[in-house]
Amino acid sequence: MPILRITSLPFENQDSSTWSAEVCKHFAETTDIPLKHVSATWQLLPNGHYAYAGENAHFQPRDSHPLIVEIMLPDFYALDRVEKIIMATVEAVSTVTHLPAKNIFVQVNRARSGAVFDEGRIARW
Repeated sequence: MPILRITSLPFENQDSSTWSAEVCKHFAETTDIPLKHVSATWQLLPNGHYAYAGENAHFQPRDSHPLIVEIMLPDFYALDRVEKIIMATVEAVSTVTHLPAKNIFVQVNRARSGAVFDEGRIARW
C-alpha cells in the first residue's frame, strides 16, 4: 500500500514524465515491498507557485525549495521499518531527480486498519 505523493517545481530542461514509475521501481527494490503494492504521484507546481524562505522559484532548485514527499503507509509497520522506508524514499527520489537528499522533505501518514477503502472493500490488517 505505500503511496508516495511527490510535489515539486518543474525541473528545467528535463522530462519528468517517467519519474513516478522510476521512483516506484527503485522504492520496491530497496524495501522488498512488491512493486504491485507501490503507487506514486508527482505533482508539478506551476512556475513561481512555491515560496521557500520568502522567495519564489520558477524551476526546482538543487539547494532550496525542498521536494515535498508524503508517504501513506499502513499503521502496522514498526518505527524502525518506517525509518527504513523513509530513507528508501529519499534514495529513490534523489536517484531519479539527481537532487541531494538534503533537499527532500518527507512526511509519513499512517493509515489505520478499517480507515482505508482499497480494491473495492474496506481494508483491514
